[in-house]
Amino acid sequence: MSDDPQRAKRITIIAVCSCLLVAMVIVVAVGVNIDDDNSNEKNDKDNKNSRAYVSKKAIESICQPTDFKKTCEEEIGAEAGNATDTNDLIQAAFKAAMKFVSRAAQNSTTLRNLQKDPRTKKALDICIQLMTYSINELQKSFNKIDRFELPMLHEILADIRIWLSATITNQETCIEGFKNTTTDAGEKMKKALNISMQLSRNGLAIVTELSKGFHELNVEGRQRRRRLLGKKEVTVIGGKPKSDLSSIFSRRLLQAIQDTQNGVKADVVVAKDGSGGFNNIKDAINRIPLNATKPFVIYIKEGVYEENLEFGHRMINVMLIGDGKEKTRITGHVNNADGIPTFRTATVAVNGDNFFAKNIGFENSAGAAKLQAVALMVTADFSVFYNCSMDGYQDTLYVHSKRQFYRDCTVTGTIDFVFGDSASIFQNCTFLVRKPLDGQQNAVTAQGRSDVRQPTGIVLQNSRIMAASELVSLKNKYPTYLGRPWGNFSRTIIMETYIDDLVKPDGCAIWDGSWGLSTCFYAEFNNDGPGSNTTSRVKWPGIKNFSMENAVDFTPGSFFIGESTSVSKDLETSTTCSEEEPEIVATVKPEVKIDEMSEDEAVETGEPSTSRSTPHVSASKTVFTLDDIPTNKWPERLQEFHAWLETRRLTKESHYNILLEFVSRFPRMLKDWWNSISQADQMQFLVLTDLSQAIRIIYTYFVGNPDNLLTLKRREFFKRRCCSYRKKDLSKHFYAMTKLFCALGSDSSLKQAVVVSIPDPLQVAIN
Repeated sequence: MSDDPQRAKRITIIAVCSCLLVAMVIVVAVGVNIDDDNSNEKNDKDNKNSRAYVSKKAIESICQPTDFKKTCEEEIGAEAGNATDTNDLIQAAFKAAMKFVSRAAQNSTTLRNLQKDPRTKKALDICIQLMTYSINELQKSFNKIDRFELPMLHEILADIRIWLSATITNQETCIEGFKNTTTDAGEKMKKALNISMQLSRNGLAIVTELSKGFHELNVEGRQRRRRLLGKKEVTVIGGKPKSDLSSIFSRRLLQAIQDTQNGVKADVVVAKDGSGGFNNIKDAINRIPLNATKPFVIYIKEGVYEENLEFGHRMINVMLIGDGKEKTRITGHVNNADGIPTFRTATVAVNGDNFFAKNIGFENSAGAAKLQAVALMVTADFSVFYNCSMDGYQDTLYVHSKRQFYRDCTVTGTIDFVFGDSASIFQNCTFLVRKPLDGQQNAVTAQGRSDVRQPTGIVLQNSRIMAASELVSLKNKYPTYLGRPWGNFSRTIIMETYIDDLVKPDGCAIWDGSWGLSTCFYAEFNNDGPGSNTTSRVKWPGIKNFSMENAVDFTPGSFFIGESTSVSKDLETSTTCSEEEPEIVATVKPEVKIDEMSEDEAVETGEPSTSRSTPHVSASKTVFTLDDIPTNKWPERLQEFHAWLETRRLTKESHYNILLEFVSRFPRMLKDWWNSISQADQMQFLVLTDLSQAIRIIYTYFVGNPDNLLTLKRREFFKRRCCSYRKKDLSKHFYAMTKLFCALGSDSSLKQAVVVSIPDPLQVAIN
């Protein structure tokens, strides 16, 4: 590795730029020749050949970072024709992958109809389900590229990387299901998935390269962040969010904490004593609307519910609220020893995105002798579990894929009892290790990352790893490890966590021979407790020395949005950061919070420092005054205000004056709006899944149909034209304006002025 970080960074940027710009140079060069040749009609054939040549070179360029270049070039070429546009080529890659995944699904159906072995049929059923999910993820990726917007660049690329990663995991899980079957269907299925797996990995490679390139080039104009000071005393919880994504979980958790106190209205109520609308949860699930845009709330009263439940992938925005993780319990006993694939053993399987659960206990009571027996399996993106418990023995919690967040939860088990290939963060959780069968050893985690580019991993932060009561007196008899590498590129990070003395000094256990020992990524940082001493840890190449700078990459603001300073292969060989180190703000454990902006960022956005006293609003001509504006004119002036703001090079003080005037009027608007909408619409706003949804909802009420933001007729929204609207993108204006308003929370005087004047339910989000 280079000793000059700045030189290494320049080389990286040059390499990425070269990859992305080669096709553009070729297009321009050949395009000129084509235009010259158009003067001679006899050269039409040559022009067509030239276009084909341009397309071929563009495809070779975009396939450069992939591991299966021949497959990449052949299949993109078959789908793209003579296209040269980068977006078109990436979409062609997704279309090719969808085509081959669809073929694999059809092959699964054909094979299933020919099978008599029950295990094989179950495995093929799983493949059909997972291929359907993969097609869905690829289609979402295709659509994201089609609606590519620069202001949302990192969020878009992070989404696509997670979804493509899920397609890889789905295909791996399909093949995994054929273990212990007696036919050759598994080999046939593996062969059928060969090209689709290559294309999925290729797609991930292309998008990862784009993500790294844009990150290095600082495409969104992010300001240089302050270097980390006082490293030993600073906590990394929350980190410095590089986007508003981390606030998603904070906001939803704050609302979840208050939901029962505020009397959130449930759509359905389940009660074993007959006091609700349903006696069992399964009947309530049948009432969930598919592809809902609003949260659907199921309240489950105290009781033990012996049911096996599945929330389908189209059951999105579901909230499951119980009376407490020890009071409301869902239990089952399906297990692998009885001939059921692990994927099908879950007591509760959650597949619909934006799932939220609070105060629920999930249990698989099959016992240690029944081998793999899952209590909860999650494939849902942006799933949140708050104050829940997952109880079992082997394979208790299957964090299968996509982004998952666990807060104040308890997980019990023996072997690999947190396993899967999602991007999962556990904050303030307790992991209780139980007594296994004689001759067995315990492992808390088994992360399944199979591709170095997958943005996945298991992160334990500010948590506790301890022996359950049944193991306390026997902990020396049954070895316990922090984890073992299930996937070849398995990635697990444990930081700021209490580790009891039941954990062996080795720390990690092998999976099978040398599998993953050189390519895994295992790190511990700032842990405490008698089992946290790392002196005697195994010395695999995959065991990393971790620093504060690395740790921040695995907090919600970085890990879920995919903007870590150490990415993919760089992480496998280095524990250093780029020169622009992320700011880490000291916070009180175990709070998840939106951190205050750095002073550099404050200058750029006009964000005042907390030490500034409230100034008088200047009457200077440079200030965009909002005086004497009738209330009915506010919606159009709201747009004009930010469009104007974008065109000015304002001093910090003048920018502050504008913001002060803005917030003094905006709360009145919010109050009028809040009081005018229905309770259902208020719920939709309070329980959100990302910032863009908040913008969309507010925009709908104040401006109009947000779908029009995606058309070319944006200027129709400006009834009163401002100086810069022709050059500006309305969606960018509105997005940035909303972020500015949300950012006011870091100034105490402005925050107080806003909070006291808006509806009480909205104060929770601002606080």
